[in-house]
Amino acid sequence: ESEIEVSAVATDGTASEAGDDTGVITVSRTGKLDEALTLNFLVSGTATPGKDYEDIGNAVTIPAGASSATIEIVPIADYDTQEPDETVIVTLIDPVADAGAQGKLARAKQTKKQQAAKVGGAPAIVTIINNPAPQGIPTLQQWALFLLIVLLLLSGLYYSRVEKKHY
Repeated sequence: ESEIEVSAVATDGTASEAGDDTGVITVSRTGKLDEALTLNFLVSGTATPGKDYEDIGNAVTIPAGASSATIEIVPIADYDTQEPDETVIVTLIDPVADAGAQGKLARAKQTKKQQAAKVGGAPAIVTIINNPAPQGIPTLQQWALFLLIVLLLLSGLYYSRVEKKHY
């Protein structure tokens, strides 16, 4: 039986909070394609799942007959202008080489074919580009500044009228 090699590569390594710009990680395999292959992965990086991008789970399945599957990184627009660009890092779990608890857990849940898969390559990284609020949509800071100015103007008018009545 031929050895299965798997790898993950960011085929679209940037995503953006503005518009429909998503990132894509492609998980590929070599060897026999006759069965579906489910691979577990770890997610790390500076971006937070569910806050900065839609949660991607922790496994991907390459269907029978296919040599690859994709993981789409869909940013969540939060319009936080103070936020730096952030990263999503996907690392395939190598059930043979990873002797730690996560590797043992992954290995226990996998079939013999999955256990025989050899993970190659580096982790896949997608960068989420932070974008300020689109023109026409004020940020929270802009609204707060606007309200502060209005309150100061109104209080100034009130006190100027009160002072005029005393003279």
